[in-house]
Amino acid sequence: MKKKLLLIIFVMGVSLSIIPMVISKTPDGETPSVENICDDAGLTGEAWDICNAYCEAQDCDINTEGKKSCAILKRNFEKVTGSNILPCEIIEEACCLPDGSCSDVISSECDSLGGSAQGELTDCTGVVCEPLEACCLPDRSCEDMGASECDSQGGTQHEGVVCANTECDWGQEACCLPDGSCSDVIPSECDSIGGLSQGELTDCADVLCGS
Repeated sequence: MKKKLLLIIFVMGVSLSIIPMVISKTPDGETPSVENICDDAGLTGEAWDICNAYCEAQDCDINTEGKKSCAILKRNFEKVTGSNILPCEIIEEACCLPDGSCSDVISSECDSLGGSAQGELTDCTGVVCEPLEACCLPDRSCEDMGASECDSQGGTQHEGVVCANTECDWGQEACCLPDGSCSDVIPSECDSIGGLSQGELTDCADVLCGS
């Protein structure tokens, strides 16, 4: 009886000593109990169970051993959710924020921040972001955009302000100059160079200036 008791105690001791070793031997070295990617993704029920096994217990996103169980879990996740991309497989990308700064986040978070995602495999080290500022366009509309985009669309940039605080009531118009030539400029510029503005929504392609 005494020997049996000692044997039971020995077996229990070995088992208890092995459990932490087994638990810690996940590919990323972290136990599922301290990871929360599936919780952060808002998953519940069967979808959460599959995510937990795929992303946290087996770390299939970084496990390069090609386990069949990972493929099975992925198929099951698609059946349950309709998506074959699990939360741990969503890759961050460069996100240009309205103030001109950049942050490496997933695309959905970039959208929630009002930013512009720069595409897969991008990061902020290789991206130049411009602040979104009011751009008054030739058609007298206003859009918040970067300076380079505003310039490419023939607009006028207003630094430090957004369209909500800007009135674009002076878009480019055809301006007949004293020498008979024509230039598409804003009315104030037309006046400053001695020209005669031809009115709203006009451009030099449709105007004949006299000599």
